[in-house]
Amino acid sequence: EYAERRQILMDAFDDLGLKYTAPEGSYFVLLDISNVAFPEDYPFPQSVLGRGRDFRACWFLAVEIGVSSIPVSEVCSQNFEN
Repeated sequence: EYAERRQILMDAFDDLGLKYTAPEGSYFVLLDISNVAFPEDYPFPQSVLGRGRDFRACWFLAVEIGVSSIPVSEVCSQNFEN
């Protein structure tokens, strides 16, 4: 079931032309959001605006599409803020 859901997500990323890293041993897909533009007037909460760009992406995905995600900067030792 996870593999089927993951494939649906990766197919959507392919359709949108987004780069990602497909997992080889888990179900986590790492998405490259460096070229994703958010609407300038999107109502992000202040708690999200004060964090990395990946937090905005996760918020947007959850609110607009209903997909939960984890900001990479929250679990990685490097700083990925843009």
